[in-house]
Amino acid sequence: MLKHYHIPKENKTVKPIDYLLFFLLIQIGWLPIIFNIHRLVVLVNLVFAFYISYRRNKGVIFDINIFLLFIIYVALALAQGVIWGLSIISLITSFTISFLIPYYLFKSYYEDFFFILEKVIRILTIIALTIWFTHQFIPGAKEIIISIINIVNKYNDEHLVRGMIFYTYWGNVGTAFGVSRNAGFASEPGAFAVFLMLGIIINYINDIPLFHKRNLLYIVATITTFSTAGYLALASLGFLLLKHKKGRIFGLLLFPLFLYGAVFAYKNMDFMQNKIEEQFEEQTKVDLYEPTSGRFLGARKSLYVLSQYPLHGRGLLAMTKAEKYSDPESAGYGWLSEMARFGILLGALYMYFFFKGLYFLIKSGGKDFYEFVVFSLAIMINLSAQVYITSSFFIIFFYLGLYKSKKINYKYPYSKTN
Repeated sequence: MLKHYHIPKENKTVKPIDYLLFFLLIQIGWLPIIFNIHRLVVLVNLVFAFYISYRRNKGVIFDINIFLLFIIYVALALAQGVIWGLSIISLITSFTISFLIPYYLFKSYYEDFFFILEKVIRILTIIALTIWFTHQFIPGAKEIIISIINIVNKYNDEHLVRGMIFYTYWGNVGTAFGVSRNAGFASEPGAFAVFLMLGIIINYINDIPLFHKRNLLYIVATITTFSTAGYLALASLGFLLLKHKKGRIFGLLLFPLFLYGAVFAYKNMDFMQNKIEEQFEEQTKVDLYEPTSGRFLGARKSLYVLSQYPLHGRGLLAMTKAEKYSDPESAGYGWLSEMARFGILLGALYMYFFFKGLYFLIKSGGKDFYEFVVFSLAIMINLSAQVYITSSFFIIFFYLGLYKSKKINYKYPYSKTN
């Protein structure tokens, strides 16, 4: 008899308000740009997270770890503040976004966190793909979308206007195929690819096959981003075919085809080999006083910051960051720029607990070190030009590694039945 897959009903303790919170948290870095209400959005999300933590735990929990994190954060802010100044409001806001809200999420949801997040990403991806295909191929749809964006951004005085909450319109035709890139619900296509990869990883750890319809949704969406990092990260998942337990022969036969296709795409797509080589050659030769543009120049500036301020870094708070992009210390690309905010020691400690937490999650799902390496590679490739590694949805790995967490019990196991 043919086997089929099913997913049991979700945990009844998860309510619509939980999904709403995760949607707001995904948008926390993008909605303020639309509405110019940065601190209000932070405050709303903090109150929301505080309320849910109280509702789920019957009281908000502060423990020694979060207290020590706050002390370290304050000490680091003071060290940088001696040189570049200090704002108490900025300190509180920054710590709230970076550590406090994720702390509430960790304490409130634990294993439920990943299932709620994946479902929110999935729904938003379906919406994004629908809108993207509509304005690519239906005459007049693009004009309607632009009109909606103008209405949403009526009171926005920012120079960058392209968001409509559920979807970000990326109007420039930047591919050889004559279509625009898909930025989904994120700020730009590469950022969208980060969330898509996170959805695939959560599903795979929960025993959802790589080519199941859920993951195929994310794969198709990644293709529409035309993101260099997104494609490379997706290609790295091809190594999972070698671990195909139930169809080892199928995986071994498919892997060479997958590898050939990946190499062919890399060599023949303009935004792959040509783009990478041109950017590498250009950005490794230019002076550090050039405006920060591109992951390679950004990485050079991040390393420069770490070389100048190895103990405390620079840029923890907004006022301690370089004011001009032409400043050699203006590091604004990728996970390395986030490490430059903390200095070498604290940055290394963050990465240690981050990977420890990721490994813990993968082991909880019954996967091994090989799959941990593949997922780590995919994540770091995707984050090479994005600053999400200290966002709520990645810092959860840090907390999993920091706390002596109990083994995650998957409440919605993806099982096979006859």
